[in-house]
Amino acid sequence: MPTSYNDQPFLANLRLLATIFSKLDGRIRFFWWGFSLDSRKPLCLKAWDSLYKPKSCGGLGFRKMDEFNRALLAKWGWNILTNANSLCLSVLRSRYIQYDCFLDIPKKVGDSPFWKTILDIRNLLSDGSCYIVGDGNSIDPWKDPWVPNVIQFRPTPIAKPNRGCNRVKDFISSLGTWDVQKLSTYFTPTDVNSILKITIPLNHKLDYWVWTPSANGKCSTRFINSDAAIGYDVAVIACVARDDLSSILCCKSKRIVSSPLLIAEGLAVELAIEMAYNASWPAVVFESDSESFVEVVNLRNSAAWIISSMVDNCLLKLFRIPFWNILFSPRLCNSLAHNFAR
Repeated sequence: MPTSYNDQPFLANLRLLATIFSKLDGRIRFFWWGFSLDSRKPLCLKAWDSLYKPKSCGGLGFRKMDEFNRALLAKWGWNILTNANSLCLSVLRSRYIQYDCFLDIPKKVGDSPFWKTILDIRNLLSDGSCYIVGDGNSIDPWKDPWVPNVIQFRPTPIAKPNRGCNRVKDFISSLGTWDVQKLSTYFTPTDVNSILKITIPLNHKLDYWVWTPSANGKCSTRFINSDAAIGYDVAVIACVARDDLSSILCCKSKRIVSSPLLIAEGLAVELAIEMAYNASWPAVVFESDSESFVEVVNLRNSAAWIISSMVDNCLLKLFRIPFWNILFSPRLCNSLAHNFAR
């Protein structure tokens, strides 16, 4: 099947096994460090996790194949959801999508492996995707997410829909305003108030999808640096979030009782994870200059008893984020969070 990701065709079309990803990562390492069949082990001059970091932070921008695979598949889902224009996407829509929303289509026995893979990955999109009302002609008010201020962006109906109310446009009057009487007939008072907060555009533009956790409505990766500064009685933990263009999105700091450095660094990482989860960011790279803490989290191995519970908490919170990675970042590349903590 054709794909716009010509340099990574299999990663863009298939969900592979974890063992395959491990082998792919290994091949990349062997190639980079000059591995040959004559040598049993390549000479690794720098920690591989440091090379995964963006070039702006001293890395080489390498990608872990597992995360790259999921990101490319999620991109397919987002392009299908947002009606991106291409021949391949048109074929998929005509074959599998007719009247239902992409987020609600059930998996069928006769579906192709590729389509089943796309359906498996769409749960990463469902929690943050929402329609923005334009002319209301494309939105099914009973199935589609279209009200930003309600749970799952779907209003709760209190009456069965009839044939005259199968699109959001049917709840818009001829004057271009919401038909309050009709809304009150079909939805709860709380949902009606939320719907009335939606501005109807005057130029009757088309309805379109947005990714609500992002200010610009598009899916993108976030980077969060964390650090700690230790004082005699008080310590400060801090984290700074950036987008993929290195623009600062937000920052947060917190005073804690003065603690050993490893504990404070771990608490700073936990603060960063909470920031990402509360913001509903689907793809986050966490960076810390505590190499010991990063190694324990990544390897899931036995941590020192003094931080074992903290590591468990971090892992539990990390698994609520669809795409995540945690990397060691030298102090020079972690200066934003370091200076903020001070």
